[in-house]
Amino acid sequence: MELRCETPPGPAIGLADPVGFGSALDAVIDNALKFTPAGGLVAVTVTVSADQVAVSVADTGPGLTEEEAERIGDRFWRSPRHQNLDGSGLGLSIARTLLAASGGALSFARRAGPGGPSRPGAG
Repeated sequence: MELRCETPPGPAIGLADPVGFGSALDAVIDNALKFTPAGGLVAVTVTVSADQVAVSVADTGPGLTEEEAERIGDRFWRSPRHQNLDGSGLGLSIARTLLAASGGALSFARRAGPGGPSRPGAG
């Protein structure tokens, strides 16, 4: 599996609780790595605009169905197809709460092209 990180030239400066942001980003990247098969890609991208710094995490994992995508980030929820993997189903819920506490957000988007929904990104 390949883990790729793209950052803009120069510093990306934003205000955030460093422990909360670091813990949330760790949970999101861990989730992407957990569900990406061997030979896949997890890409972490940092973008900077006039008023925000965003970090997105995308992977080439199996994705989720439309119904599953509506539940992603719910406490204790896991796709029925992934019940046999380690974890409690709390990671993305905790990440969302940590980011919200410092004015950030966690959102989920579909991957462009074939393959269905992507995994989450933190911003």
